[in-house]
Amino acid sequence: MATAPGAKEPRDPDTANPTTTQGRPGSGGRQSAGAVVGLSGGLSGRQARGGAAERSAAGLGGGTGGVLVIGREIQVKGEIGSCRTLVVEGRLEAAVEVGSLQLAEDGLFDGRAEVDEADIAGRFEGELVVRGQLLLRPTAKIHGEIRYGRIVIEGGGEISGDVAVLPESERKVAVIEAEAV
Repeated sequence: MATAPGAKEPRDPDTANPTTTQGRPGSGGRQSAGAVVGLSGGLSGRQARGGAAERSAAGLGGGTGGVLVIGREIQVKGEIGSCRTLVVEGRLEAAVEVGSLQLAEDGLFDGRAEVDEADIAGRFEGELVVRGQLLLRPTAKIHGEIRYGRIVIEGGGEISGDVAVLPESERKVAVIEAEAV
């Protein structure tokens, strides 16, 4: 969308990202924020629904990049690295090495992921190595070779395949600051 010199570009009210006139059918010409990739800030409330993204706004996770969102109805194949937080709301077939993986309820990940932490509400198939905490939400379905430092499974979450805890030397320990007494 072209804007006049000095004029402000229209912004999506949920994300403060620029809107475009080339959206999906039925979007009224506006591109959804979920289809924007390479975000450098936190996520909108819409993207955080289902518990899939509340920690990204706090800046948790490793890597040097920002937030990458694979939006609903989006399919991506390839490799992803140098990303602090990867949010998958659509379908991703890839090898990834990121700080934090957040798989939304409708999201599908097929491939290999090596992460510091993972919050899974959707379906994961493949190889998953989580050096810190692996959190399975009630709608999570994980199958494959799974290694984790710590695991939390909420009622209804499913995990199957070759599942094992990582050796202590390969785990990422969360640093928690305690108040002085």
